[in-house]
Amino acid sequence: MKKSVIIIVLFLLPCILALTDDLKIEWHYGEDNWVNFGKDIWKAQTFKIGTSSNNINNINYTIDNIRIKIWRNSDIGEVIVSVKKVNKDDKPTGEDLSTGSVDLKKVTTTYGIDGGELHEIKMTPYKLERSETYAIVVRVKNNNYESALSWKGSTDDLYVGGTAYSSSDSGEKWNTENLYDFTFEILTEGSDRDIDGIEDMKDNCINIKNKDQKDTDLDGIGDMCDNCPFIYNPDQTDINKNDIGNACEITDKNVLVINNLTTKTENLNSVMINLSKKIESLEKKVNNLNTELTSLKNKQNDQEKKINALQKSFNDFKKLVDNFHEKFKNYFRHLTDTHRKQIVCAYMKDNNLGSYEDLGLKCELKKSRCSCKKV
Repeated sequence: MKKSVIIIVLFLLPCILALTDDLKIEWHYGEDNWVNFGKDIWKAQTFKIGTSSNNINNINYTIDNIRIKIWRNSDIGEVIVSVKKVNKDDKPTGEDLSTGSVDLKKVTTTYGIDGGELHEIKMTPYKLERSETYAIVVRVKNNNYESALSWKGSTDDLYVGGTAYSSSDSGEKWNTENLYDFTFEILTEGSDRDIDGIEDMKDNCINIKNKDQKDTDLDGIGDMCDNCPFIYNPDQTDINKNDIGNACEITDKNVLVINNLTTKTENLNSVMINLSKKIESLEKKVNNLNTELTSLKNKQNDQEKKINALQKSFNDFKKLVDNFHEKFKNYFRHLTDTHRKQIVCAYMKDNNLGSYEDLGLKCELKKSRCSCKKV
């Protein structure tokens, strides 16, 4: 039996569903516990799609991604996440309805109370039916280490929408874990929890409207949600829980970091000034090259005009030759092969031609030797 009730997204579902047909279920409150498992040991967390009085109880939601907070104790194998139906005892059962995976090597090794990393796992599509209970099942594939993976959970405030389960025989039998629940997030296609027009899968601050998605320190967390928006801190570590990230706490260490950043900024400004000068010099060179290119293009145009003039002269000459052939073809008919060869070969030598066809002969000129054959 769950021992504590707090307001989470599940309790707000009627309000959310009144505004949007998208759904997000999450539980990562407390996160004061973790469970190691691997090999034949599987872990599961059930959850229920809430009901609503807004006449939309029949709407289904297509699962898109699941996020779980985990770390690894081994680097061999693959983390498999799946969604299953539950039996009459609310325990996982049957085939996988939706699956996703992540290479174990990509999982963080940071462990402990402040350890773990929220891994987003792309799932195969499956429509979750409202009012139904499902189970998220996590296992490690191709790894014989029984503590290969750790999944974070909470023992302080338990999740009222489901139950944690453990199996020591690869999902054949499931035992209830009454002392803790696992953290998880389920996102459906197009979900937009803060209704800011940015889908949760793309939103860098999913709980607070931030249409501009501003992220000053480029740590993947929007400034509106970042506990230290001006210093890179993707882990958002906040040891004293004062909503100010450790990276921004006023300590001797952070003052030193800020001083170092100031020095680096000044150095960067100097580099930028030098770079601007180099860019200016390069621009001058580019302009000079453009001038030279224009000059070359003009020369090319002049050459093309000369070539066109030569081509015209050649065409005119060819017409004269064709007319000559037409006028004197009866005369050439009475020439011997020897005379024809002499005429064609002489013409080729005068015009530096390697091959030529005329007077019924096709001739080739190689090293001052002219050979012909009839055509």
